Amino acid sequence: MMNENFLQYLWQFRLFYKDGLSTTEGKSLQVIRAGIPNQHAGPDFFDARLIIDGTAWAGNVEIHIRASDWQHHRHHLDSTYNNCILHVVYEADSITIAQDGSLIPAFEIKNKFPAYLWNNYLALLGTKGWVSCQHRLREIEPVTWTHWFDRLVVERLESKVIRIQESLSVLKNDWQEVFHQFLMKNFGFQVNALPFEMLSRVLPFRILIRHQDRPEQLEALLLGCSGLLSSSYSDSYVTGLYREYLALSRLYSLKNLSGELWKFLRLRPGNFPTIRLAQVADLYHRHDDLFRLLMEDCSLPDMLKILAARASSYWDTHYIPGKESPVRPKILGSDSSENLIINTVVPFLFAWGKWKDSPVHCDRALQILERLSPENNYITRGWEAAGVKAQNALQSQALLQLRNDHCLEKKCLNCGIGTRLINSLP
Repeated sequence: MMNENFLQYLWQFRLFYKDGLSTTEGKSLQVIRAGIPNQHAGPDFFDARLIIDGTAWAGNVEIHIRASDWQHHRHHLDSTYNNCILHVVYEADSITIAQDGSLIPAFEIKNKFPAYLWNNYLALLGTKGWVSCQHRLREIEPVTWTHWFDRLVVERLESKVIRIQESLSVLKNDWQEVFHQFLMKNFGFQVNALPFEMLSRVLPFRILIRHQDRPEQLEALLLGCSGLLSSSYSDSYVTGLYREYLALSRLYSLKNLSGELWKFLRLRPGNFPTIRLAQVADLYHRHDDLFRLLMEDCSLPDMLKILAARASSYWDTHYIPGKESPVRPKILGSDSSENLIINTVVPFLFAWGKWKDSPVHCDRALQILERLSPENNYITRGWEAAGVKAQNALQSQALLQLRNDHCLEKKCLNCGIGTRLINSLP
């Protein structure tokens, strides 16, 4: 069954036959400009340019499957549609009347476009698999992928910028505090992302940084507010941390989370939240202005060096409080550091560039992604199995965006790969 998305696609890219067009009233029609797609309420296209029966028209265009949908959607009672100069329909089953009673010209597009476009589109919609076009991906030239990767990664960063801006609005443009919240969330590496984010809200950056020169107090605050300390431990180091936390919690009227929020099961010991929290303590101990340090003229090697946090010496022989383990320094690995750069530093660098109107910062964000190794997760592995292998983090981020925001919702008409296949001759 025909759908409006496809009709809008035909109209936007003028994929209908151009010669001998006419309105349903028999007047000649020439499309000079299809108009600007409207993503919000109102007509589907703004500022179109047409010549109807020798007269130039400028205005909006509405698209429906049937002409009668105009009245079903009550557009004839809506002043928003008064400036429509054409009603594009698949079936002209009625005339189109404006709010003032005047006739709006209609163009029936049925049988006026190549059938293979619709057949290709239906084939993509009906295909099941990793992605709808998996069986045809080998038809896509490398240059098409490259151009689409560039667009997708910017699209992904723009969506992250929106979330950053929303948080900035709530926190009155406190970039350090917002960066702290996002960094903490990403320190949870998906499994513990939620409790890390919750912790960042009950233990704000402004409190942590007051104790920047006292690493044991930073640990006490982070582990205590997380709910992972208690009076039940006999270990002298942990007991000391707990005493510090009790004093500081009274000073700042802090509330701790429930320790049950944290997940340890099926995690490698090096990824235990206790270790990650101790590494955060080291990170803030070494850098009192981490945000600006990473935003301004910081090279990728320097970023990796800055983020290579090491938990304090107690954790060399512990993964959880009070239980000894073989000696092993707990240093944040390069893979984890790169993950933090991809998911925290790069989006903030891009957002910072937007805020400062500095293309240099935005370009640097993209350059960093190009220099980082591609991510290894079930989505990138799925793409690789389908024949598309990311060469760097920019491409892996683009593939995440493509899969999650396009393929899963079958937005083939908005996809550079999908439209390339739809437009291919049989």
